[in-house]
Amino acid sequence: MVLNNEVYLLNETSNETINLDIFDKSRRISNINWCDDDIHLLIGYESGNVELYDTDTYERKRDLLSSLDDPILNTHWIGQFIVTGTQNGMVCIHDVSKKQHLVDKVNMRQQFNLEDYVFVSGVCMSEDCTTVVIGMSNGCTYFYKFDLTEQKLLYSFEDILCKSEDFSMIKAIEFNHIHSN
Repeated sequence: MVLNNEVYLLNETSNETINLDIFDKSRRISNINWCDDDIHLLIGYESGNVELYDTDTYERKRDLLSSLDDPILNTHWIGQFIVTGTQNGMVCIHDVSKKQHLVDKVNMRQQFNLEDYVFVSGVCMSEDCTTVVIGMSNGCTYFYKFDLTEQKLLYSFEDILCKSEDFSMIKAIEFNHIHSN
């Protein structure tokens, strides 16, 4: 849980609450995400930085720095891959098993000629790490085939049923774990 720029962990066994000592308390936390090993925690900041923490030792293990100076709004972590979405419409895929971790990035605003106010409102990667779904604040959703050699847009759709001038922002994306297709 994040409260007032502090990260709190609850140990259900001991019923103890632990305040994770984050590296730089002056940066505003914008997102947290657990790894599927239930030990490592990803913390995204408005400054565009991402840090990995080991919650067994309560230590910062690694920085995934972004030179974009672009607020990280959402993250998704599956296996060795972390997908981040930003306020300026950038989606990045990181492979945490590698020192040079940035393996792909897509500038959604530029690629789809979107307005400056449109941001990435949700990201999710399939369990087999082959598809990335990107939700945008303008109600559009994009499905990408992901591999290390190329990015390929599979399909997209937009909210055409919205009757107001405001678009329906994509607020949550998740793959069905039983029927992954």
